[in-house]
Amino acid sequence: MKITKLLALHLALTAFILAGCSGDGVPWQGTPTAFGDRNQVIVVSDKSLWESPVADTVDYYFAAPYLVLPQPEPILDLMHFTTEEVSADPIKKQLKAYILVADMNDENSPTTRLVKSDIGPEKLREAKETTGYGTNVGRNKWAKGQLLIYIYGYGRDKLIENIQNNAASILERIQKEEDVRIDATAYMGGENEGLQNEIYNLFGIRIKLPSEYQKAIYDEDDQFIWVRKDTRDANSNIFIQKIKYTDKAQLSRDTIKAIRNRLGHYASTSIPNTYMKINDVDLPMFVKPVEIDGNYALEARGIWDMENDYAGGPFISYLIHNPKKNELIFIDGFVHAPGEEKRDHMQELEYIITHVKM
Repeated sequence: MKITKLLALHLALTAFILAGCSGDGVPWQGTPTAFGDRNQVIVVSDKSLWESPVADTVDYYFAAPYLVLPQPEPILDLMHFTTEEVSADPIKKQLKAYILVADMNDENSPTTRLVKSDIGPEKLREAKETTGYGTNVGRNKWAKGQLLIYIYGYGRDKLIENIQNNAASILERIQKEEDVRIDATAYMGGENEGLQNEIYNLFGIRIKLPSEYQKAIYDEDDQFIWVRKDTRDANSNIFIQKIKYTDKAQLSRDTIKAIRNRLGHYASTSIPNTYMKINDVDLPMFVKPVEIDGNYALEARGIWDMENDYAGGPFISYLIHNPKKNELIFIDGFVHAPGEEKRDHMQELEYIITHVKM
């Protein structure tokens, strides 16, 4: 389990702190700070509920595959504890994010009693009299910096209906919390202000780049730049190109695919005649309209392969319309991390790109 090393470290630190005393011999007691890995969420429910179709519904929506990776990785890393397990172990109360799932018709359930205590009779009565289910958000119940999402229903069918209808908004709420953590970790070493200013002067956009990013290629004639961050485990890359806007037909699936495949020729390996291209045969390329800094854009997600060599990975592309300058800005993020998990790297790239200022 991913939690093991982090738990071990936290246990050691907790033991060290508790062993210390203040000047008058009283053990130090303070509100703990929540901890946990990125995308890790603790599901708290009764054992009987977790052995029912409710658990399958939770997994289906919250542990579905993250789009799009060469090998499946879940949107969230779920770990299940019963309410009794959480109550009995102080460490299990100090994790970062929780989803509490309760059948309010089961009055003998410890989880139901916990939800009743936290939510209060007024909100529960309103939920029962309207939809038969409800969701609420709590903060800092057992530790500072903690997020708790309560999902409850009057009967298991209503609980499943609740998850089906509200999973998207719940995931969005969790992602907002993750964005704060991504920002804190991505820019821990500062920003590459020189490269940011160069990109602003060339492309007229403000992109906040972590200090580790360096310029790989700049092609003035093609109005193209490639910046990258190399670590021991992964290479994270960003392509940026400025394109003249002619008509709305440019904002299409075919256009974003053609731009990316053309720019893929900038990337090659030591083997002759290698270049990067979209692989939408093994996995589909997903395209949808979005907004970037208030501007209409297309988002594309998929996987890439290296033609004539064995390499590949995920990508996310944005084709952004800037009507004030009558131009399109293409920004693409892709990862090469052989044998490594790629979700967290892609989330960081997505965060960097979607916070671009035009």
